[in-house]
Amino acid sequence: MLDASVANLVLVPIQTTFNSTLTETQWVATLYLLTMAISLPCTGWLSCRLGRERAWRLSLLGFVVASMVCALATNLTMLLIARAGQGLAAGIMLPAGQAILASRANPRQLGRLMGTVGLAVALGPALGPVLGGYLTDLASWRWIFWINVPLGLAAVCCSWCILPNRRRSHSLVFDGFGFVLIAISLPSLVYGTIKLNGENTIAWALAAIAVGASSLLMFIVRSRTQAAPLLQLKLLRRPIFHAACRSASLCGATSFAGLLLLPIYLQNRLQLSTANSGLMLLALGLGSAFTLPFAGAMTDCCGPARSARYGGLLMTLAVVPLALQLNVTLAVIACLLFLHGIGLALTQMPAMTAGFNATSLTDKDDGAVLLNIAHRLGGVFGAAVVAATLQEWTIDGAFMLLTVLASMALLSTLGLQSTDNTKA
Repeated sequence: MLDASVANLVLVPIQTTFNSTLTETQWVATLYLLTMAISLPCTGWLSCRLGRERAWRLSLLGFVVASMVCALATNLTMLLIARAGQGLAAGIMLPAGQAILASRANPRQLGRLMGTVGLAVALGPALGPVLGGYLTDLASWRWIFWINVPLGLAAVCCSWCILPNRRRSHSLVFDGFGFVLIAISLPSLVYGTIKLNGENTIAWALAAIAVGASSLLMFIVRSRTQAAPLLQLKLLRRPIFHAACRSASLCGATSFAGLLLLPIYLQNRLQLSTANSGLMLLALGLGSAFTLPFAGAMTDCCGPARSARYGGLLMTLAVVPLALQLNVTLAVIACLLFLHGIGLALTQMPAMTAGFNATSLTDKDDGAVLLNIAHRLGGVFGAAVVAATLQEWTIDGAFMLLTVLASMALLSTLGLQSTDNTKA
């Protein structure tokens, strides 16, 4: 997560190092998202074939090796290939790790466990831009990749002691054609949505979205007829899991839209420097990070619906003053960002917990994949819609849209209500 949060920060230094255009350099960030979307659906099959622990450990090792190649890159092509490797590894590493946690935790304590682990995960995006900026200024942009190596190797070593390998299944058949369909679909949808706002790329963007949508439809039809599909889409028939995916998608849309809009607002409207904007955004990340353990305990105690509802309400109210163009001080804006971060944590984490609790032990891997797909596709959509609003309207219109997205995320938490009833 730290690596993903600082990629955009070092695009200009990378451009200078390799004497490339900004359009070429932006693929350092875009390619990571595209390749992550390719490997993400394979997590369930790999976890069954190799064992969850072994799949997670190998993906982490792959991420470390790719980070080393990024740091040693002698040209932009070499860096892009290594970033693709990072994305492929990260697409397996994240859902596999979540599935390990969900499979080992008592369902009544899953919220606290996810919240505690989420604290470390959320600190990455919160501290990433600050740490990345210092590393780049004091040394080089290459150090944002070098820092992954000792941390990753330490995690691998610890996992040998903490996570013994479980039994694996050699009988599970890999749905190759299904993988081709989803490998075309998800990256095409992500790429098309990202490029939808470009003046010269709208035709390519619409074509990519059409290809992605048709491939996704074919994948859904195929999954319903296969005895061993690549993803168990039948999980979406469970009302609680379906509601959790819907909530995760809208939380992702609100989160990614805010991360795109807020720096533009701080720098263009308030005329803050890049460094000061980063410090202001730190309030958002810290609000999420330090709330997650509390959100986990609250989820286990009160149920995910009530926790997520409070979070959705707080997340929405925190952006209303900005949408109404109220004249507020920087200190008030920092407090609003902190409250917005708290709301994001209180909404997203309970929804993810509810989704995992709605799956059986054997379905944890596919559940993690589907929740992550929902969150990331929602995030890409939210960012694209806000970008289009900024291009056609104003920052104020974009804040109104952000308020609408947050309100929709609040309404989506109502579908989690039956989970609370079962706990009562």
